[in-house]
Amino acid sequence: MVMQRVKLDECGSWQIPQLQEHLAQADEIVVSSSGSGGFIKQVLIEKAAFTSATDLANQFLDAKTGQTWSLLLPTTHIAGANVLLRANALNTKVIDNRNTDKYKDADFVSVVPTQIHQAISNNKNLLQHLKNAQRVLVGAAALSLDLASKAKNQGINLVTTYGMSETCGGIVYDGSPLPNVKIEIRSDIIYLNTPTLASGYINQPELWRSACIDGWFKTNDLGNLKNNRLTVIGRNDDLIISGGEKISTIEIDNFLTEKYTHCEFKSFGITDSKWGQVLCLAMDKKLQVSDLLDFLSSTFPKHYLPKRFFYISEIPKTALGKFDRNLIENLISKKELLEIFK
Repeated sequence: MVMQRVKLDECGSWQIPQLQEHLAQADEIVVSSSGSGGFIKQVLIEKAAFTSATDLANQFLDAKTGQTWSLLLPTTHIAGANVLLRANALNTKVIDNRNTDKYKDADFVSVVPTQIHQAISNNKNLLQHLKNAQRVLVGAAALSLDLASKAKNQGINLVTTYGMSETCGGIVYDGSPLPNVKIEIRSDIIYLNTPTLASGYINQPELWRSACIDGWFKTNDLGNLKNNRLTVIGRNDDLIISGGEKISTIEIDNFLTEKYTHCEFKSFGITDSKWGQVLCLAMDKKLQVSDLLDFLSSTFPKHYLPKRFFYISEIPKTALGKFDRNLIENLISKKELLEIFK
């Protein structure tokens, strides 16, 4: 019997009905996954895992046969493929709402934080589409408390999700693990044990063996667990070491965003011969560096103060809304970003 393997990278140009049908017959899915650093991993997900992920999501949502899903995400990623898989389980066709400003409503929608921001900021049609859905799953990147609050105040019935390609998407909803999903925190790192776990990295088997031991997958995320409720603090690579001092870039970004709500910030480290890594700050508005430093100094120690500041009209992100560190480092190396001096 021939195994039916669907490689999502090769399906980007497919019509959605064709891809949905192939996923219905698939025994395996292969999805390319990369973090903000851009390292590509070919994740192999077998049928038992993606069937479990599909069932857990639909059960949480109390989804019934005949209800519909709206597709707003790329199908080359697990988040988009999951929408098709969930629709298959409900015996319905996905409503493809990508690349349109006339949205056809569905019972359920899956989005990334960038789309929530767009809906609230300047896309009234998208906002109405999200408000008309019974539930809106949001994941793939961190959702700020401020943006979540604004979305809920607008009438969007949000469900925050946490997961990754290796877990076939979200397996923690609103901080609580789905049934049969186990979480442990070891040295601040989140470890997951789940029936939705992938089978390995096709192109990096040694990397998989080092990340997955005795059924537990070591994520690259920091978190804490209280009363079986998970709080994700940030990514392990959001920590940089400059001059021997640890710095949490997510702390800096969140702190600045609370004051400068009209501006998007992203702090990051780049290699430096003197400091090991030097802390940089990119922003999409031209703010006074002295004001930023004064504000940061009011709360953080001296080593938390960025040493280089860059203006960019739009913070570069991947298709799923994750910070694209490779791109911004490339722009810096080519001196194609405006550096703002003190």
